[in-house]
Amino acid sequence: PEGTAILGAFSVAIAVLVGWRLIRLVSETHRVHEEIVEREAQFRAFIQHASDAIAVSDADGRFIYVSPAVEQLLGRVPQEFTAKTVFEYVHPDDRRHVRTLLRRVSEQPGTCVVAEARVSHVDGGWRWLESTVTNRVDEPSINGYVSNFRDITDRRRTMAVDQAATRALEAIARGAPLRATLSDLLAAADAELVTGRCALQLVAADAADREVVVVAATEDLDPRWSVPIVSVDRERLGAITVHNADERSPEPTDLALVARIASVAAIAVDRAAAEDRLEHQAFHDPLTGLPNRALLLDRLGQALLRLARNAGDVAVLFLDIDRFKVINDSLGHDAGDELLIEIARRIESSLQAADTVARFGGDEFVVVCERLHGEADAGVVAERLARALSEPVTLSHGGVVVATASIGIALARGPHDRPETLLRDADTAMYRAKERGRARTEVFDAALRSHVVVRLETERALRRALERDELRVLYQPAVRLEDESLAGAEALLRWRHPARGLVSPGEFVPIAEETGLIVPIGDWVIEHACAELARQDVVQPGRSLIISVNLSGRQLTRSNLVEDIGRHLDAAGVAPNRLCLEVTETVLLEDVATSVTALHGLKELGVRLAVDDFGTGYSSLGYLKQFPFDVLKIDQAFVAGLGTSDADDAIVLAAVQLSHALGMWVVAEGVETERQRDVARDLGCDLAQGFLFAAPGRAEELLGRAPLRAVST
Repeated sequence: PEGTAILGAFSVAIAVLVGWRLIRLVSETHRVHEEIVEREAQFRAFIQHASDAIAVSDADGRFIYVSPAVEQLLGRVPQEFTAKTVFEYVHPDDRRHVRTLLRRVSEQPGTCVVAEARVSHVDGGWRWLESTVTNRVDEPSINGYVSNFRDITDRRRTMAVDQAATRALEAIARGAPLRATLSDLLAAADAELVTGRCALQLVAADAADREVVVVAATEDLDPRWSVPIVSVDRERLGAITVHNADERSPEPTDLALVARIASVAAIAVDRAAAEDRLEHQAFHDPLTGLPNRALLLDRLGQALLRLARNAGDVAVLFLDIDRFKVINDSLGHDAGDELLIEIARRIESSLQAADTVARFGGDEFVVVCERLHGEADAGVVAERLARALSEPVTLSHGGVVVATASIGIALARGPHDRPETLLRDADTAMYRAKERGRARTEVFDAALRSHVVVRLETERALRRALERDELRVLYQPAVRLEDESLAGAEALLRWRHPARGLVSPGEFVPIAEETGLIVPIGDWVIEHACAELARQDVVQPGRSLIISVNLSGRQLTRSNLVEDIGRHLDAAGVAPNRLCLEVTETVLLEDVATSVTALHGLKELGVRLAVDDFGTGYSSLGYLKQFPFDVLKIDQAFVAGLGTSDADDAIVLAAVQLSHALGMWVVAEGVETERQRDVARDLGCDLAQGFLFAAPGRAEELLGRAPLRAVST
């Protein structure tokens, strides 16, 4: 019993001690919690009222948190930045610099960089911000990047003025012949230099323009003197200080003039006007006065932001003037500029006040419309634009032009759509409109999106096709209709994809042309053809076959085209007249002047030249005499009707007679029946190629066939 009593007392003591400890622990925990809450409140208050904005972004660069101070800096609420990147707000000219710094800060946790860039304000202007970015991806509570932003716009302006003054003074020391008028001096930075003119003449000449008068001067030109300048209301602006550039001669023409202008209200107004002019020039097309690409992207971005609070859709309409290059080359660049100005005016007059139209480059225009209701409303806008453009335009020199446009439409799916993506989609739809006949409208939809994905995948695979040896050259024989002897062959490009099998040229050649991949691929085909000619000389000596290779528009405009082809011929040891280069009419008309120069250079090299798909281009007969062709290939569209269509017979006969008059051979393309062969021969065609004679195949299978005899060249 005594031991039990002791044990009980001990248990009670332990319980009391544990209870006391628990009470102390709870009390301490409560106190710490209150301190944390108080500190968090202090931190929030500090962030809330700080003049600098603070932001946290994740590892992908998208904002997780932006402090309220951003509204004071940029006029934007913090919620606007959620899940967006800084590049959506940075000036296009500063993005590369910012991207380089952010790439550097991402390399190592703890790294800190300082960047200065222009960021868009909600009022449409730009503010210079200094940002200190620190890598905190190693801290679990942050796992991202912490940025501190402050407005340095005024500091940058002051620096610009100081730099201008420094450059002017340095120019004085170098004796640089800088020239300006008094108007320039008053509107420019705080210091400028004028040399090579009499100071008194300068002031007098500009006095009326600037509404300033010289209050005092001196006729006795000492080596150094001053002329105070005041405004008409007698408010002092500053003084012009003149010193003699050559103190040995008092002649005023040898004076250097340094103007130090006080920063007063009148000058500030002039400077602001100058800045406005510069900003307008930076964001507007000089020819039409419309917004340019940079301003369009900014306005489209703002329109997408408004999608979250405005009813309706945002639509982008991409317009490309059909056959503008032909019009420009035919009538001259002045007429082309005049047409573009009139087109810009008509587009503007066809839109609502809230819509934006920009000249995107060349003959391309982009329209942004807000608060539309789906494709139907966007289609109505497109129809209105098409009607406005279809009216004849009378140019100043008296010519009349009717312009049409291919229009592509893309609709925004939500405020998170990117301006660049919408423009790309509208551009894709516009190209679909051109492919389907021009002067029509197409809407970017799911099917077209899938088509774009396939094109991107094809482009990526095509970039690797050459290095992976997936490309092949097949040859289709060309025979002389007189006796069906072998005259040569056309080299045809094929692509055997490891997964998709044989890819049609119609699928990948246009992509290669658009991306520029056609240049290395086309060069490879020419090299392959020259090597095959050399091989044929070994296998069948004395036959002197001719191989034709198609030349793309991209290749034709290369400055080193003649040199590269000459190099391939020399490497293979083949005479230039054994190679025939084929160019389509549409390629020729893309840039007539460049085409003429390039083809004459190739002719001097000694290669043969052929115009391919004759009859499918624009003003064929008018342009044919400008180019030094040896061969004319009549398009299959006309050959198919030989013997069954009097019109096709007449067209082919006219082409043959014209070609022979110009000293050219004629090739009938796509001959598939004996009737077509016989009629082509009777009409005077010299050569023919097509499935009737042979389908494209390997050179060793087709070019050495026994019954075909060589044709004299």
